[in-house]
Amino acid sequence: MPYTYSLPTSASFTGKGLLGFTFGPLHHKDLEVYYIEVEKGHDTFMISRKITRLYYVLSGNGYFTIDNRTYDVGPGILVEVPPQVEYSYSGTMTLLALSTPRCFRGNDTLTRWNPDVVRRDSTPIVDAGSRFTRLLRLTVLGKSPLTAYLRMNQRLWNILPSFLAALRPILWYSTFLHMLARIYAVRGQAFSTFFLRNRPQLELIRRLLHRKPDGDALKVAVLGCSTGAEAYSVAWTIRSARPDLKLVLHAVDISKQAVEFAARGMYSLTTPQLTNTSICERMTAVELEELFNRDGDVMTVKSWIADGINWHVGDAGESEILDVLGPQDMVVANNFL
Repeated sequence: MPYTYSLPTSASFTGKGLLGFTFGPLHHKDLEVYYIEVEKGHDTFMISRKITRLYYVLSGNGYFTIDNRTYDVGPGILVEVPPQVEYSYSGTMTLLALSTPRCFRGNDTLTRWNPDVVRRDSTPIVDAGSRFTRLLRLTVLGKSPLTAYLRMNQRLWNILPSFLAALRPILWYSTFLHMLARIYAVRGQAFSTFFLRNRPQLELIRRLLHRKPDGDALKVAVLGCSTGAEAYSVAWTIRSARPDLKLVLHAVDISKQAVEFAARGMYSLTTPQLTNTSICERMTAVELEELFNRDGDVMTVKSWIADGINWHVGDAGESEILDVLGPQDMVVANNFL
């Protein structure tokens, strides 16, 4: 029976402005403990129905907005947020958080976006705790009527003639279906990917390289780089075909966890990491030999491929990304849109 707990290796929850890790499960049934790395803040304002939350600031600075009042915080400050009070937090800080009782479905009501983290023109919040949402997630004899309804619509959509799909009433209906799917589905980031997953794309990049003069610089951006497989695949393609080019490759993802993992360039053949896919399964033995140095079941991207790749945590939808990257010769962005 464990009495001590280490920081988990994988994040339990992520957002545009934070990364959170849950300790446990603890023996104490009415307590949950989190370690939170805050880059910008909590994505939303919310109201807890029954849970009291405590936040202790380990490092950094920021502020909590509780019941429309702002409280500046820094290292050593403890913040208590009782139930039935709207709150959010912003800043760059490391927090130790406690929830009592433990978090449960339907407790949190999301009220509005936090403008420090999410653009003001973002889509409206879908409240997972509303009566309408709970009604949609209802099951009958263990099965969901909404699931059957969505599957039926998917089959119909697949056979719908394109000229009908373009009609305005059908587009309105498709927006309604999308709303239902968003409410029903468990939404989160998916890091699943493969090396060399899009070979036609890589072949197109290879063909375009003949336009560059000998020894020229080539600037490439990979947006939504996830755990790095696509960025390394692109770099290998370019450097194999044109070793004379001075490649400057920027790889960007909204997840700090994914970017830090990608920058290490180490992948296991037997144990999925941050993903439920075998990331190298679409590669030939020759390609594995060219891209990686192998130590047991751990594959490390060779330095001549990895050197010079610039890794960034950022939101491709924010205008600031233009200032970070600057003009590019190629932009790869098709795997996350």
